[in-house]
Amino acid sequence: MPTWKKRDPQHKAFNCGFYWHYRKSGLYLAVYDLIGNVTSGGKNTFFSSIEKVAEYFNADYETVRRVFKQLVKAGWLKRAPNTRKYFWVDHDEWVKTHPNECCKRLELVWQQDTDPLVGKLYAICDGTFRLYENHVVAMRKHASDDEILHKFRVEVEAAKASRGRGSYTGTSPKSCFWRVHNHFKQRTQQAKTLSTHRVA
Repeated sequence: MPTWKKRDPQHKAFNCGFYWHYRKSGLYLAVYDLIGNVTSGGKNTFFSSIEKVAEYFNADYETVRRVFKQLVKAGWLKRAPNTRKYFWVDHDEWVKTHPNECCKRLELVWQQDTDPLVGKLYAICDGTFRLYENHVVAMRKHASDDEILHKFRVEVEAAKASRGRGSYTGTSPKSCFWRVHNHFKQRTQQAKTLSTHRVA
């Protein structure tokens, strides 16, 4: 029976970053990333011009000027007084002066790199299932990986068919998984009961 093997290092979490705050604003992402790149992550000052940035992105000058103004106002750029120089501010520094404005850290589910069974279960339900180590350990006490995968696939397909008919009760991947778990658990219990009766 396969045993659980943790991968080291595990998948990184979805942490907050500038990209989250401006996820719907392509030009903001582009300008901020450009400045971060040419200043080596804020180690140097940005002393080029808004005109050159607008030309580089083939964008309207006034639009880019507003992007710079907003980035300064929001604290992502700092402008040296009475100059055209800007200082790039990374997310770690920015959050010190803007607490409670970040998204929650999202942990990624582990996939096939951690345990092959997890990746295959994850793939069957199109990645819409969060699975934990103890779930896999408990299931493997009652069935082989092949049995688990086959039964889970049958349950997921049946759930999709039910949703297609407009019935959504008990059709989530989590519900499917626990039906599979209970099926094999009952099988184990029945086998033990049968064995006990034979001995008696």
